[in-house]
Amino acid sequence: MEKYVKLQLHPFIPDEIGNQDELFRRTMRYVEQCLLCGCPGNNLTQLLARHTLQKEEVNFRKLSYHNNDQPTLDDTKRHIIRQLITLEKAKRVTAINNYQNIVTAIAKDINRENNYRKSRQFQLMTVRKLISHLEKTRLDYRKRLEQYMDYLKKFDD
Repeated sequence: MEKYVKLQLHPFIPDEIGNQDELFRRTMRYVEQCLLCGCPGNNLTQLLARHTLQKEEVNFRKLSYHNNDQPTLDDTKRHIIRQLITLEKAKRVTAINNYQNIVTAIAKDINRENNYRKSRQFQLMTVRKLISHLEKTRLDYRKRLEQYMDYLKKFDD
């Protein structure tokens, strides 16, 4: 008796909270793109309200993960605004504090990344010291082995 399993591909619709988390993360990434392009502003509301300069658009096009068929920086800003409205309806962000939750999340990501980088550098330094110590130990054992071999050769002769 043979058993078959039939799989049908359908988009996975996550729960509402997971969807909001994903929307929050995507919005963060879009805001990061705006910041990387040099868009000025004292807060997120000012950054999004200001018209894009040509220099900022050029920087936006230079981003390594950006294709020519993707929208302009102004389109991305409008998309961020729509996403912020959706997130505000879900009570994830608020316009009262100029969407500070997004900025705080980006800052936490930067700090987390810096801490991770420092941790990895420390681990790398520790591994290098260990390798150096093991190499010295290996050379010491080789030297001892040669001495023992020389000692044994004396008895053979």
